[in-house]
Amino acid sequence: MRKRKQRTSEQINSFIGKEVQFDGKLTFTGSVKIDGHFKGEIKAASGNLIVGDEGVVEADIHAACVHCSGEIRGRITADESINVQVPGKVFGDIQAPTVVIQEGVRFEGSCKTIPPEADTGQAEKQGLKSVQSFPSSKKPAKNRTSSKEGDR
Repeated sequence: MRKRKQRTSEQINSFIGKEVQFDGKLTFTGSVKIDGHFKGEIKAASGNLIVGDEGVVEADIHAACVHCSGEIRGRITADESINVQVPGKVFGDIQAPTVVIQEGVRFEGSCKTIPPEADTGQAEKQGLKSVQSFPSSKKPAKNRTSSKEGDR
């Protein structure tokens, strides 16, 4: 399996500061950091979203990587990774190939890890299957019949 380089080291292209409140749709490439309040929708399939300690985001998010140490309310889908660090809070369902939730984070929702799109064919070629497709390993219980003679 090939490793993907982390996008955390990229230069931040845009910044929404502490005193800023923004309602609407945000679409970008590169990296954006939010320390203010954003409400709406965020799409950045090739971008990196960073929600700072004081940032509050109320939005459904689709990005390559999402890093949160603030608060996110909404569904998060990431093509590469989701990383939530203290004092972060996430209220909503999250989905990514890699999910890291630091101890002490508040998370309310469901979490689904999925293989990266490019790697799904490789897994099938190697004979790997999802846990759901494996047959049950439980053996059927033996049929116990009792006869009065056998119990004596």
